[in-house]
Amino acid sequence: MKHIGMYRFLRDCLTRLQLNLSIYEGDKDDLKSYVFPSRQGGHLKRVAVWRFYNRIAKRNPSLVHVHPHALRHTFATRLVNSDVNLVTARELLGHSSVQTTEIYTHVSATELRNSIASLEHGRSWFSRARAKIFSKKRAQVIRLNRDSNILVGREKELAELGELCEKNVNILLKGGQGTGKSQILDNIQIKGKKIARMDEVKSIKTCLVNLCMHVLQDKEELKNMLYSDTDVEVKLSKDSIKNLVDLLKKITTKHEYTVVIDDVTDVTPSGVRLLEQMREHFHIIAAARQIKIDKAGFLTNFQVVEIANLKRHEALELIHRLSFDIMNEIEDYELYRNHIWEQTSGNPQYIYEIIERYRKEEYIANETVREVRHTVANKEINFTPVIILALASMIIFRYLGREVGESGYGLIGGVAMVFALFARPFFRSFRRKFL
Repeated sequence: MKHIGMYRFLRDCLTRLQLNLSIYEGDKDDLKSYVFPSRQGGHLKRVAVWRFYNRIAKRNPSLVHVHPHALRHTFATRLVNSDVNLVTARELLGHSSVQTTEIYTHVSATELRNSIASLEHGRSWFSRARAKIFSKKRAQVIRLNRDSNILVGREKELAELGELCEKNVNILLKGGQGTGKSQILDNIQIKGKKIARMDEVKSIKTCLVNLCMHVLQDKEELKNMLYSDTDVEVKLSKDSIKNLVDLLKKITTKHEYTVVIDDVTDVTPSGVRLLEQMREHFHIIAAARQIKIDKAGFLTNFQVVEIANLKRHEALELIHRLSFDIMNEIEDYELYRNHIWEQTSGNPQYIYEIIERYRKEEYIANETVREVRHTVANKEINFTPVIILALASMIIFRYLGREVGESGYGLIGGVAMVFALFARPFFRSFRRKFL
């Protein structure tokens, strides 16, 4: 389609609209009045629009494939490609979902030609250096298949986990509360293996019975051969832990199953012994906030993968994705994003929680943004050692004053010494007592 013909089409439509408005006898300022009024009164009919279009199409043969909806399509495309917020574009277009508005995110032919031209001519060293220094970092967004949730900024961790799983390396996901360990466990891609999931390894007997039941359900013929009656779980629960482990090893091949354990933070000594027996036969992926040194015996052949908080650009991307539907209710969006980042330090769980707190407000004014704080994310800094070190340095002045003969040093050191004598109740009174 030629652009000149399209511009003529739009110009003729605007001319016709102005003509209709000029002969409209109603109140043009009335919000309920028609946008396209008819000469006979009421709204312009569908048939009249098509007649008008056919007359224009005859004068412009290049517009043979154009239809009246092209006006709306052109408006939507230009709106979205002009960096207008998708939520705002959705309201202007009357769409019920942002996904419908995303249909109009086309790439223009001019942009495609410019991209090809840039490959031919290349960029100077100055432009490459400027782009590397000043370009904004883009966060990788992974859309999950299970639901509408998203995973932001974990492409490196998922890639590392995928490689380790292919090599049957046992893995420990180590990270603080809310860093998203469970979400990563939910979305690890393990090809050619069966997965058995365990919440924790505190109740050893229960965990083993459930694992045996899971394996036997996959091996129906073996189950019927080993157990004639249907009450298999009762028989398994009466067996010893050693026999249950031996049973699992007999009915499965090495690395046939990947055992995913959601939390081994508070693993018991018996749980440690169990994992030591299972780690050579099963492929194990476990998660924990931290592991005590005396409980780390089972980790000798584990690869530790650290899961940290999101980086700033990743956290801001997550905040933007989660706040998509309430963006119109936020007075200052940049203040809102920066405040959430400062409060959560990039912890995904805390970001979810504080945004859910903002959703309870009808309008998120700047005062509301500043008032809402997360009680856990910001760690309290203990300045007691710094104050003690400063007092000790000042007390040295007392002895330094005697050697030098300066009475001022002695006075400063004396005041610091008196304060140090009563520092204990002083520190106790200012200690944080409540969350």
